[in-house]
Amino acid sequence: FPALLLFTLAHRYLGLSSMLFAAGAGIVFRIAYLKLKQVTHPAASIALVAAVHGLWNIGVYYYLWGHSAAA
Repeated sequence: FPALLLFTLAHRYLGLSSMLFAAGAGIVFRIAYLKLKQVTHPAASIALVAAVHGLWNIGVYYYLWGHSAAA
């Protein structure tokens, strides 16, 4: 729970709706990590979950700012 709370609070600058989304995403990331850890090394599991988070952020940033710059 403390990690989920910190993850959620780290997104507070984006507003309440983003904090709620971050809480949900944090739960999904935690479940993914726990499942991946059963089949691979914990460090690889963290790396995979972090990579998905990074790709998600790239997609969000592109959606918010990428195609507005092309317009």
